[in-house]
Amino acid sequence: MPLKTILQVILVTDAVFMVTLILLQNRGVALSSTFGGDSSVHYQRRGGEKVLHYLTIMTAVIFVVVAFISLFVQ
Repeated sequence: MPLKTILQVILVTDAVFMVTLILLQNRGVALSSTFGGDSSVHYQRRGGEKVLHYLTIMTAVIFVVVAFISLFVQ
């Protein structure tokens, strides 16, 4: 299998994994200020939420690196 095909498979798999991680994160935190809530409360991620956050960052970095590498592979 050519290297370009392997990189494309990695990109698609990483993109699906990243979207899944983003959807698993807590969605209601930033919306409170939109509807008149107080946004002065400091929020710190803990436990599983922190792990999801770091995994999302890792998958995003992997996605960018693999996409950049695939630009130069023929």
